[in-house]
Amino acid sequence: MLLTNDFKDKSMKIWDVIEGPYSAKDMMPDFPLPLPEDLHFNLCKVEIDGKVEHIELFFNDFNSAYEMVTHFKTSIDPIKIEGDTEDGH
Repeated sequence: MLLTNDFKDKSMKIWDVIEGPYSAKDMMPDFPLPLPEDLHFNLCKVEIDGKVEHIELFFNDFNSAYEMVTHFKTSIDPIKIEGDTEDGH
């Protein structure tokens, strides 16, 4: 999963995939920079700092994005992502 700088230092719990996976190139044809052919994203229900938000999470390929979809088809357990700390751990 690819995280923007806004989220790299935050821990989060992904509770569900609302929609996806989608091809970033197909869904954002007017994006000002060239997008990698295999870049995909899911719209997810994510908890950050106790607040639930809908966030697009990006993946390097379709299979990685779809793996998250299949997780929530069989489980209600969140996927926990630990943020980076200042010392890089």
